[in-house]
Amino acid sequence: MDIYATGLTENQHQALSEAAGCLGVTLSEAGIAMQFSEGDSGITVRYDGQSAVISCGGGPEFMRAFGLTVEGVMKGKPFSVKETPWYDSLGVMIDCSRNAVLHMDAFKNIIQRLALMGYTSVQLYTEDTYELEAYPYFGYLRGRYTAEQWKSMDRYAAMFGVELVPCIQTLAHLGPALKWAAHSELVDCNDILLIDEQKTYELINEMFRTMADNLSSRTINIGMDEAHMMGLGKYLDKHGYHDRSALMIKHFGRVMEIARSYGYKPMMWSDISSG
Repeated sequence: MDIYATGLTENQHQALSEAAGCLGVTLSEAGIAMQFSEGDSGITVRYDGQSAVISCGGGPEFMRAFGLTVEGVMKGKPFSVKETPWYDSLGVMIDCSRNAVLHMDAFKNIIQRLALMGYTSVQLYTEDTYELEAYPYFGYLRGRYTAEQWKSMDRYAAMFGVELVPCIQTLAHLGPALKWAAHSELVDCNDILLIDEQKTYELINEMFRTMADNLSSRTINIGMDEAHMMGLGKYLDKHGYHDRSALMIKHFGRVMEIARSYGYKPMMWSDISSG
């Protein structure tokens, strides 16, 4: 089926061109006319059997509206539909830390489909699967994302009105990175960073700097979950036993200080643990 879409920005038109294949349609001036206009939040579609008039809010709603319109037109009858979102943000997280890193073609395909479903954000869960300029062994041999790949993914997602949110780890779940001798001074025990060690916070600062330099979002997931042995390895040898809840709060404060220096508003996992 051919579609002739008007009333869109250049970026929005490019996004429709990219995602048209997901719906089995092509964009052509000889196709069924779809007139887009920007209105209040929500989507309204009216199709009289010949052409469609579509009103939708900003962000990714134009993609959701496009998908709804194509779905209705394919049924071959006039229709009218109104859809109002009950959320400010709808996102999905994709694990890029175990067994495989999402390659660029797959990322683009996922963004297209998420946008058509009305999603507003996507998190890529990357424990150590991204490059840090000052730490060559961080993500070594793990298919890590480069700065240019981050920038390319960010631009692509933004074209669809989807926010690419970094999802990193700033305490535990860093075993593949911490196994290297080059990072031995950063290890408390197992996969956990050494709290109260200046080099630990230099590493964390580099994590935030890298994300801030390459991604436009200032929302970030800082992880910090499942640090079950925190304070019981090298930290215990150096500093003796400390209340581990207080230790977690102290580390959290340092991480938040760094995050705010780059303009971030962090989120974290609910299953943080100090014992």
